[in-house]
Amino acid sequence: MLHALNARKARLRNLISGEGRIPFEDIVTSTVFGPLTLLRSDERAAVIGAIAQQCDIPAAGDDFCSLHLWSRRDGNRFRPRSVEPDVVVDFGNGAQILIEVKWGAALDRNELAAQWASLSPVERQQSYHLLLVREPSRYAEAIREDEEELRKWLGETDWRHRLRVCSWRAMADIVRRLEVRPDIDAGVRTWAKMVAVLLSREELRVQVGWGHLGLVELVADNWEFNGLGNGNDDN
Repeated sequence: MLHALNARKARLRNLISGEGRIPFEDIVTSTVFGPLTLLRSDERAAVIGAIAQQCDIPAAGDDFCSLHLWSRRDGNRFRPRSVEPDVVVDFGNGAQILIEVKWGAALDRNELAAQWASLSPVERQQSYHLLLVREPSRYAEAIREDEEELRKWLGETDWRHRLRVCSWRAMADIVRRLEVRPDIDAGVRTWAKMVAVLLSREELRVQVGWGHLGLVELVADNWEFNGLGNGNDDN
């Protein structure tokens, strides 16, 4: 939340009054990814590594990565003024992961194409694109259109193979695994636990398991079924 306010993505007075624009997805981005900028580089790399593994993204670094929210880049034919991915993970060797965060909203026209085109040709050869959404199937048509545009104007044929679409449900699985890993530092476990709680409360598609329902174990009774009666008419 601090990052969204400082980046002027949200206004505290609007959040309190409920008036004006409430940038819900920017708040989600700041809440989930903002705390990662406060961790040590190796801790942050552990989180990004877990996300990359879940999304079938080859590891781009061992114990270093920087993370930037809403870093502004030069515009291109898809966005003439500027391009601003929600999250950029930079491994310091040219490899990056661009992350676009959605919480129900549609993609803007050529939004992903503009982000990918903001990378240099060399960067595109070793970078990946991650779309984090609630319902992946809703974005299939927008992805297809962006793929056509990138092929038409940049001759880019590899983007679709470097795009990963991840659901918030899968993200919940990632943070739950991090929460119980014995080799993870306390700061990462705390972040993972808090994100897991947030997603279990706010995302209905996240299944939290039977253990979270507060069910009480019952003692098994010992009984047998002996038939419908003893055949006597006295009773």
